[in-house]
Amino acid sequence: RQRLAEAGLPAPGLPPPGWIDMLPAGEPAPPPRPLLLIRALVLHQTGTDPAVPPEAVAARGAAGPGYHFLVSPEGVLYRLHPLTAAISHLRAHNAATVSIGLMGDFRRWPPEDRALTAAARLIAYLLEHLGLDPGAVQGHGEVDPAAADCPGGWLGWKPMLLAQVEAIRRVHARRPP
Repeated sequence: RQRLAEAGLPAPGLPPPGWIDMLPAGEPAPPPRPLLLIRALVLHQTGTDPAVPPEAVAARGAAGPGYHFLVSPEGVLYRLHPLTAAISHLRAHNAATVSIGLMGDFRRWPPEDRALTAAARLIAYLLEHLGLDPGAVQGHGEVDPAAADCPGGWLGWKPMLLAQVEAIRRVHARRPP
């Protein structure tokens, strides 16, 4: 499975949830890493108004977007970097984490149900694809105490998100091969 993934081929199991590729073109590539190094999925909020278009969020940052995936309030998924890219989004944990940015500022507005459902589909896929368990899903503030409010309200909606992830995994586990 690992070799298939690193070759860019689909792995058997839970299918990808479907995303729109917005991979950066013409920029220097972030340092590569083997997928075996990944140990956690880290959720962030973009800190933007939910009406800001995903292209504007993806264009932020001198080193390109700080997310592997971006989730819009409407539940649309965008891939901004391949999983093999060790992008800058956490101090000292970039090589071992996947960054998922949910669009919005959850200190002001709670995440939309559609965004959480899309994030749950993405997380379920990534957990299976990378061979991780649900304990690998963390908020930015859990990994970096200096970012305690990212994503805003995380500890309040984390249980609901993880319940959705587990429901998706259970439904998939019952499907015949």
